[in-house]
Amino acid sequence: MSARPLRWGVLGTGTIASLFVEDLRHEPGSVVTAVASRSQESARAFGDRLGVPRCHGSHDDLFADDQVDIVYVATPPATHAALGHGAIAAGKHVLIEKPFTLDAAQAVGLVDAARAAGVFLMEAMWSWHLPHIGRLRELLGTGALGDVRLVTADHGLNLPSALAARLYEPSLGGGALLDFGVYPVSLAVLAFGGKPTRITAQAVMTSTGVDRQTSVVLEYGDAQAVLTATIGADTSNRAAVSGTRGRVEIPAVWYRPNRLELTGETGETELFERPVPGVGLHVEAAEARRCIEEGLLESTQRPTAETVAVMETLDGIRTAIGLRFPSENPDRGVS
Repeated sequence: MSARPLRWGVLGTGTIASLFVEDLRHEPGSVVTAVASRSQESARAFGDRLGVPRCHGSHDDLFADDQVDIVYVATPPATHAALGHGAIAAGKHVLIEKPFTLDAAQAVGLVDAARAAGVFLMEAMWSWHLPHIGRLRELLGTGALGDVRLVTADHGLNLPSALAARLYEPSLGGGALLDFGVYPVSLAVLAFGGKPTRITAQAVMTSTGVDRQTSVVLEYGDAQAVLTATIGADTSNRAAVSGTRGRVEIPAVWYRPNRLELTGETGETELFERPVPGVGLHVEAAEARRCIEEGLLESTQRPTAETVAVMETLDGIRTAIGLRFPSENPDRGVS
């Protein structure tokens, strides 16, 4: 570990930003030195509540802060690309909340900019740094499951607009797919190693024009991922990866600190469980710090190519269900 802790600047003062700052107390190699919001009052209230000393009333002021090494972008999805570019241009390392961007083109633009600037860049898919997902990655890498044939996963919470207005706002990149569906889609990309060969999807839309619920079948040759995301119901929130030699099952809530059970060809079982303190968000901060200390520009646990593949898959799903955001070019192509 470096003699000096990694100094974080947080963009945004919402729920996920608060949880991240609180959870960094479990990451001794990191410290939050600054926060920025669109208003000085909001930033100061956040800083006073969570002990963040430097409070900025604009994002640009945080980019210019010499007490910040890495910027955590915790604002609505529609702002991720612009803020990510702002941080990169200022020479900061960047961790961007999921969904990484609104679409794959924006994701590729950020990756290219970060590489050109020589700064670290990662999507804040925190679950991918938890021990049980790490164990799944090992099982997939060693072929312990054989050829993966089926991935099933859902992510659903009952969040009416009165409780989560942002999720119903098209201009902010709202809807179930980007915020919730990014988890099961990421699991499919992890299990199959890339983009699907065919996408079938159906959605139930809200009156505001975003998806309340989306169901997806991703085809990978002769294998499939069957996925659902909803902001209109509390679902089972379970996941399974099934192959020709074994099956992994992850109980609710599968993307949070959890256990997994491996069932082998002959029915033998292996239970993997490793406790994680706090919420678990600090593990992504620890991974970012490790990479930066080692001079890496991206993480092997959540490489940028995987992030781009997820965004390309989400683009394909959005095309299938007719979901488009106001800020997008009407001629945007989706692969």
